[in-house]
Amino acid sequence: MPVVVFLSEDFWEVGRFGDRLLNVYRAKAAREIGVGSSAGVLSPKALAADMSEWIDIFERMQIMLRLSTPLRRRHGD
Repeated sequence: MPVVVFLSEDFWEVGRFGDRLLNVYRAKAAREIGVGSSAGVLSPKALAADMSEWIDIFERMQIMLRLSTPLRRRHGD
């Protein structure tokens, strides 16, 4: 399974995310149990939601690192 691991510049693990984002689970639930939207994983709407979710994850990791006390101290922030 593909996994994205976010590391600090000192190689400390900050976050880990697999290939199943919330958008994928929503589409799966819609197909299998009829809950929520029935848009498929490869629909333009689903792809846009997936991209948005990944951008949010990247932003969250960047902000977490930006607020890290040791890194702020090191870089004089």
